[in-house]
Amino acid sequence: MIPIAISTPTADPDGALLLYVSEERSSLGDWSRRVQRTATLDGGAFVVDGGFSHADRTVRVDLSDQPRETHEVAKQIVELYDSVILMLPDGAYRATPERYVQTGSVATISLLITGGATL
Repeated sequence: MIPIAISTPTADPDGALLLYVSEERSSLGDWSRRVQRTATLDGGAFVVDGGFSHADRTVRVDLSDQPRETHEVAKQIVELYDSVILMLPDGAYRATPERYVQTGSVATISLLITGGATL
């Protein structure tokens, strides 16, 4: 189980989630570099490497095993806030709640990391 916390940046009694979620069903985002590759006429490639940024990560949190109240708070966060503080095992980040999706018994909240958290 992975510990994850989502909190609104301003005081909101219903704006925080502390979750322990399945590592197999949740994704903490791909770790990739900002790389562009263009083929050249000589058969090689020209590569522009913009480096690594946490802001390229999308975090998907599986909420399927969570109580109904947790789902309601997740929906409210997506509906009302354009920015949240996201705490993951590797650090604290600013994130934008992108969507809450429920299909049958499977529910997820997706968050786009926008940068490191400045608290």
